[in-house]
Amino acid sequence: MVFRALEQTAVSSKWILALVMSLGVGGIGLAAEAAHVVTAHEVAAHKARMDAAEELKLDLQDALDAHDAKAFSAPTRKLLPLLRQEQAYWRKTGVAEAIALGEQNGQAADALLVHADAGDFEAASTAYGDLLRSCAACHDAHPEAQVQVAQQPTRTRPAGTGRAGG
Repeated sequence: MVFRALEQTAVSSKWILALVMSLGVGGIGLAAEAAHVVTAHEVAAHKARMDAAEELKLDLQDALDAHDAKAFSAPTRKLLPLLRQEQAYWRKTGVAEAIALGEQNGQAADALLVHADAGDFEAASTAYGDLLRSCAACHDAHPEAQVQVAQQPTRTRPAGTGRAGG
């Protein structure tokens, strides 16, 4: 009845959606949750990128241990696309803290590559430290707890069409 009345007025569909979401279901507001919905596939891709980034950070640590600025270049070049994908993932979730930390992370990686390519070990190692701090800050914040995974629709078979015996 409320929806029919709203449909008959010149109220925008965005306003209606905002109203319905702010009311929530079962006492739980949906407005905050709706902005944070991603698919299970996106979550799995995020986790795979994080695993790959951890491996690359080990390569970066090897470069630091060797005091070799140029050795930072190759793993950083592999890391940058992963970080850009992570930035897009967190922008999609709408988790503000993760978005900001992702930006810091990308800036640190950009600086690392510039200094590594220039052969400036001190500046590269400082940028590497900035990269590690931004990674740790995001991991410590646990932004994934604010992300809602979209539920997959369940398929049901009509009665009598299931497999016999089990």
